[in-house]
Amino acid sequence: MTIDTNGPAFALFYARDDRARIDDNSGRYWEVVTCGADHMPSARAVPYQAASFTGDALSDGIQRAPDFERAISILREWMAEHQDSTLFVTDVWGYRLRQGGRIDAAFNALVPEIERFVVDHSDNETALAQALSFVSMWRARLPATLFAATQTALTKLNPRSSFARSVLAEVVWDRISDEKDVRRRIQMYEDFAAAYPGDGNTQIAYARAFMAAAEDLKDASAAERAFERWRTFEPASPDPYASIGIFYVEQKIKPDEAVRMLDQATERCQAAPTGAAGAAVVTVTCDKPDPSNPAPGQARLEQAIARIRYWRGRALAQHGEMQRAVEDLQFAARLLSDDAKVALTLGQVAEKAGRRDVALAAYLDATSAPYQTSREPMDALRRVFVAGGMGTEDQLEARLAAQIAARRKKAAADFKPVPIERPAPAFDATLLDGSKVSLASLKGRQVVLNFWAIWCGPCVAELPGVLEFQRRNPHVAVVAVAKDAEIAEVRALLDKRKLRDLRVAVSDSTAQAFAIAAVPATYVIDRTGHIRFVHLGSLDDFVAVIEKELASIGYSGTRPPSVIR
Repeated sequence: MTIDTNGPAFALFYARDDRARIDDNSGRYWEVVTCGADHMPSARAVPYQAASFTGDALSDGIQRAPDFERAISILREWMAEHQDSTLFVTDVWGYRLRQGGRIDAAFNALVPEIERFVVDHSDNETALAQALSFVSMWRARLPATLFAATQTALTKLNPRSSFARSVLAEVVWDRISDEKDVRRRIQMYEDFAAAYPGDGNTQIAYARAFMAAAEDLKDASAAERAFERWRTFEPASPDPYASIGIFYVEQKIKPDEAVRMLDQATERCQAAPTGAAGAAVVTVTCDKPDPSNPAPGQARLEQAIARIRYWRGRALAQHGEMQRAVEDLQFAARLLSDDAKVALTLGQVAEKAGRRDVALAAYLDATSAPYQTSREPMDALRRVFVAGGMGTEDQLEARLAAQIAARRKKAAADFKPVPIERPAPAFDATLLDGSKVSLASLKGRQVVLNFWAIWCGPCVAELPGVLEFQRRNPHVAVVAVAKDAEIAEVRALLDKRKLRDLRVAVSDSTAQAFAIAAVPATYVIDRTGHIRFVHLGSLDDFVAVIEKELASIGYSGTRPPSVIR
């Protein structure tokens, strides 16, 4: 075995042959620990080696029993060999707490050790910073006097030190998130920004003060005060202007001011230098494209402007300027073509403006978008087309099918499988014929789970492809899992669409196990019960995509385990 020591610093391994026989060195496994020039384990390797004795699962088939004393000794031995080194002292303290079950007694036992450490290293700025960070992290469980003493020691050592100041800023910053009172938290963000104007979190402080006022309090006066401070700090950024404009729209207040703020955001977005929006973007990023490769950046910039115009269109609609609102929303919908919410809003505003042709096209776009979260687009489409006398239900279905086909054709491109590997959640479901399926019962088989809903146009349009895949690959366990539906209406849809042979389960619990928030969604699970591929949204060609993915992980389609019914 050859291991590249420029890569992993520490490795555990065991041997498994092609007959699944395992040699794990009597449960001890084998270790590879990279060393430094002094032929001692390197600082990169030691924390990983120690962590391997904490009882955490490390990888497939590797599970060491907890031995915190061994983990601590590894760290202490390294620090002893590297004289006066305190590099891993906080790791040692953390393991002591875990070893003691993190109960009060464990914290109380650790206090004298930390106190001695602070006294013994009163001339070591780095050591004091480590101690302060640790004490701050556990400040709710450690005495306040310990925090104060450690903070004083660091400040006293070198009051002008930029390093000490940055550590103190980090400690203050961490404490803000613990504040439950929203108005007090806003004040703490503002105090932080005033006290540490050059800190990396200062811009984030202004942004979070606004977010707390707008999202938590929903207080227009507080949001406007926070906005004024934020835009003063970042005069060139479009983000404060876009954020306050969106706040007005969502609260349905000051539509004319919302339009003015969103216009300001657009101007800054078009003129913003690279990185002007900073690290704590709340609403919009408008970086200039990279001159060496402008196309991707230009597309992102145009989408950012489209996002602002979407909200501006909503503000104009609230102000009663329906035609201008339609123009803004049409612009946004063209550039955000996969966003069902944008298309739905365009349809709603166009319908109110008497533009039924625009409304119909928008509702078709919304219903055929690849990521569906509600019935609203389909209901709106039926209202305009069928109830509005524009055509029959069958004609509507034909138009929707054509729209979805055109969208897929346009989106189709060279597909490259991108595998992942994580354990699939346990699930149990009942098929329409009454038979049961579960993760455990399907172990040893390739599994394809397609989550869908009867109100989701792209989902229903994808079902024939799921059935075709099922027929072409009889040895793969295919289950189309319907959510938010009654069995009777699912049966009726399958009968109408001539999809009776499709293996379908109606199971909200399975959808919850996979945290399905929107449909369609498809999961490909390998024979070991691991998720290998995930698709959120409909596929351009379900059969081609899933077969290509299975082929990439070694599925040949020739292994014949029993087929679920």
